[in-house]
Amino acid sequence: MLYNNYMLLTYQFKLNPTPEQAVTLETWGELLRRHWNYALGERLDWLKHDWLNQYLMSHGARSSKLCKQ
Repeated sequence: MLYNNYMLLTYQFKLNPTPEQAVTLETWGELLRRHWNYALGERLDWLKHDWLNQYLMSHGARSSKLCKQ
């Protein structure tokens, strides 16, 4: 694949961690997964809330029961 006249290269590395390193990697992976999922949930909640407000404002229903949380 060429991109701006340069070939894109990818590298693949195989890790052979010690048992102690494997525990550390698993712990970090779990923490990163939880952080990613939390941030994604926050973003989706914000988008849902923003979409609902935009919908209600465009339909003149700002004082509707739907706005109450």
